[in-house]
Amino acid sequence: MTILRVKEKLMTHVGSNVSTMNLSLKDWDGAVVARMDDDAKARPYCIHAGWSPYDRVRVVNADP
Repeated sequence: MTILRVKEKLMTHVGSNVSTMNLSLKDWDGAVVARMDDDAKARPYCIHAGWSPYDRVRVVNADP
């Protein structure tokens, strides 16, 4: 699943347009582990960034 598809799924929850969403993966302490680009795959972020159940995806609307 691409990050673009993740954004499409999140759109109904956060109300932001897909084109204005910026996603980042944050660890338990709130430090940014990775920026999540539209053309990247979602799965590598889970594996390479050491994703745990306590990590969060932060959604920022670039057009508030």
